[in-house]
Amino acid sequence: MEKLTGYLQQCAWSLLLAGLLLVCAVGYAHYKAEDKQAVIAKEELTVAAGEVIKGAEITVETRGRRGRSKAERYFELTVRPDIGADQKWRIEPQVARATVEKTIGRRAQAKLDPSEGNLVYVLASEGEFLLTYGQMLKIIQNYAQVQKANSSDPLVLALAALLLGLGLAGIWLRRSLDPPDSREFKNTQID
Repeated sequence: MEKLTGYLQQCAWSLLLAGLLLVCAVGYAHYKAEDKQAVIAKEELTVAAGEVIKGAEITVETRGRRGRSKAERYFELTVRPDIGADQKWRIEPQVARATVEKTIGRRAQAKLDPSEGNLVYVLASEGEFLLTYGQMLKIIQNYAQVQKANSSDPLVLALAALLLGLGLAGIWLRRSLDPPDSREFKNTQID
């Protein structure tokens, strides 16, 4: 009986720990999704201008654990400024491809965030605004809402609650299977 209760206690603590870790993982994912919603102020953006010499659609594929892969897609414009070396401007994939193609071979002005890999927030070419700050805010907020919804999946939360419940039930069952006199013996001190 002692082996059974010891095994039961190990399983119960393992389930309880797994449930707590899953709750922490969901909380962290939710926190990171809210963090993605933070947008740089329009006044803090860097202004850049030059001739767009090349445009490309970039797909970066990263492999995670257990064979999972994640692909990130974005547009990249190669811009030759009046002074200095060529720059790479990154544009979110939600912006229409035709909008990006309009800038190739033309002079363009942008407000971008260098800390995010030159992410373009405002794009204008020959006096026409192709991407406004308001449009970019909507794109970022929609992305953050999708991430937030994915991070708080009800099935994952139900699994965490189930693991926590099974762990607590196992600990309670272990205590109830342990004879009362052995519990008293363990808690007393022998002088």
